[in-house]
Amino acid sequence: MKDRKTKQNELNRLREELQKSNNVFVTGFDKLTVAQDFELRKTVRGAGGVYQVLKNTIAEKASDGLPAAAVLKGL
Repeated sequence: MKDRKTKQNELNRLREELQKSNNVFVTGFDKLTVAQDFELRKTVRGAGGVYQVLKNTIAEKASDGLPAAAVLKGL
């Protein structure tokens, strides 16, 4: 289990990434096979993007006050 300091550092790092991002895509990955997930990650990285799986509450907290907040609120 992560301690509070580690969680806060991760939240801050995610917030920095969201501040630098021009685009944010939110998707569900239900019924996505491992092979499909691998291909999606490879495609996103190939296009210069970052693919992350996050807890909804962490994403919402990190985006507070940023343009991405509208997309990440209430997941």
